[in-house]
Amino acid sequence: SDRVLESPSMGGDVASLVVENLSSLQPGALKSLEVLSCFGIQVSLQTVTMLQGCSCLPEEGIEPYLDELVGKGVLSREVSLSFLVFSHDLIQQHIYENIPSEERISLHLEIGTHLGSVLSLDSLMGAPFSRVAPQYPFITAAVNQINSSGLSSCDTHQRLRFAQWNALAGKQSWDRSNCDAGLNYFKFGISFLGDAAWQ
Repeated sequence: SDRVLESPSMGGDVASLVVENLSSLQPGALKSLEVLSCFGIQVSLQTVTMLQGCSCLPEEGIEPYLDELVGKGVLSREVSLSFLVFSHDLIQQHIYENIPSEERISLHLEIGTHLGSVLSLDSLMGAPFSRVAPQYPFITAAVNQINSSGLSSCDTHQRLRFAQWNALAGKQSWDRSNCDAGLNYFKFGISFLGDAAWQ
């Protein structure tokens, strides 16, 4: 169903530009923006391609709307064409915060689970570094979505699965000397396990 966006609590020209750009978008374009906003200010085009077939997207996918979104100044393409970037962080924030809370949780979970399936994360547990390394940016993208969904929406099986995914992302981060990120993934993994982590 179409969603009426509330006026953003931001000043002057930026607010006017956001409202003008978003109010004229097709429903599929707006839905695409909601999904993209879950990644923050930018997302790689490879990740967008991996989302093809995800039920969180319009049936026709994101690609048919990209020219419209870029043309209206909502998104921009990096010079390298490898990333989609919101043209202003306040636009991304406005779109993201206008997604109802429960729907936002479900969206993060759906995106993360879809990416995890595309990447076959379950089969990468214990795989050699050389096999996992090329997938690292996409592994972290998937796991970050899962972690953003929180714990309340997960059943026991999902908690164990997502704890393992966090362990994979944590180890890969640690192996790259990105210790802060690695520690954060390990902490999330433990939180998904709950009391079982100490048994």
